[in-house]
Amino acid sequence: IEVGGVVHTVLLSETDAEVIDPTGYSLINLTQAGAAETRTLGNGAEGQELWIICTAYAADVVITAALAGSNTTITFNADEDAWHGIFLAGEWRTLLLYGSAAIA
Repeated sequence: IEVGGVVHTVLLSETDAEVIDPTGYSLINLTQAGAAETRTLGNGAEGQELWIICTAYAADVVITAALAGSNTTITFNADEDAWHGIFLAGEWRTLLLYGSAAIA
């Protein structure tokens, strides 16, 4: 994907109970085709920005991550839900939620 001259590397996440390793990626394409699922988001590099976008939805996907504050999970409830975050001081920090995505 090329946007404004910036090339984004995309990781496809489609496996239940997967540990998503964001190393070297700026976009996670989240797909879900069956029953509700859980995944874990690994740590990023200091200053790394990451988008997770749900492009195929059949049931909720809950991602557990080292999120700043008391928030520990990101829930994707529909197609086109998105989360944008940055990794700072050992934690993912939420910059933007889109659609019905939620953090808890």
